[in-house]
Amino acid sequence: MFATTKSSTFSPLFSFRRTFAPSKSKLLNFIPMKQSFSPTHLALGLSNPRRTLCASCSSPSQDASQKSSIQGGEAFLRGVLESMQSVYLNRNPTAKAILDLVHSVENDSLCYDHLAFRTFGEIIRKYTESSGDGNKYAALASSLGHLTWEKPLYSEFQQLASESEYAAWTLVNGYALNHVTISTHRLKTHLRDIKKLNQFIEDSGFRLNSEGGVLKVSPDGLLQQSSTVADSISFQFSDGITESVPCSYIEFAERLVLPQYKNLPDAEVKEFHRRDGFEVASADKIFESTSKEQLSRVGS
Repeated sequence: MFATTKSSTFSPLFSFRRTFAPSKSKLLNFIPMKQSFSPTHLALGLSNPRRTLCASCSSPSQDASQKSSIQGGEAFLRGVLESMQSVYLNRNPTAKAILDLVHSVENDSLCYDHLAFRTFGEIIRKYTESSGDGNKYAALASSLGHLTWEKPLYSEFQQLASESEYAAWTLVNGYALNHVTISTHRLKTHLRDIKKLNQFIEDSGFRLNSEGGVLKVSPDGLLQQSSTVADSISFQFSDGITESVPCSYIEFAERLVLPQYKNLPDAEVKEFHRRDGFEVASADKIFESTSKEQLSRVGS
């Protein structure tokens, strides 16, 4: 039927991060924006009331041609990200509803901590080979909501899911956004406390991922994360069978101030004063948001 080659359980295509520090995780293979890539600093936010991704670029010194080039690249990137976000929100009503819910309290812009995409951790040769150079157009495919390979047979989806739910997710979702993550500490109201945000979300009738506990905390206690259970969508397989498959979810992250900066006044705290990076153990639990176990769980 199809051949698989084992590799890591999860391998995102890329992830936009708010800082320049590379990830320590070998399993996750995140590729954050590094300062060495460019003299520019890219900031991503979610504006209110329209949900449009905002990108801002700056450099210590720029001539007119450099500035024009940067602005052109910024406009292109903003357009691609807005299209990706539009597909994500249209396919995931829970994410859209929660953003609306938070906006109803915040009345201010929301900032993304990162955006994450999945690629095959287990390579399905039948589909990747038929895709050819489709991976080169991953960003375009994500912004349009299309697969870069042919639709799979339902039997093959089931077989793959029994081996790796992560790979099966990618088989039917392609390079779509797997999740976006809201920086809770950048909120202005009491919801900046992730515990209060979690309670607010659950009280509003939404389910949070319970794998390892609703709140995932790093060993140093400075990175706290949670996520919703993924939405499901109807997917028609190539053999005409239509079944419900997991889609995407929304994550929340609170990055606390590093110990050496704990005496800084709140008004002076910047992002680089906060805990950076990812935790593999926490990330593995967050990724369970799309698992069959979480989707079939009853109650909050």
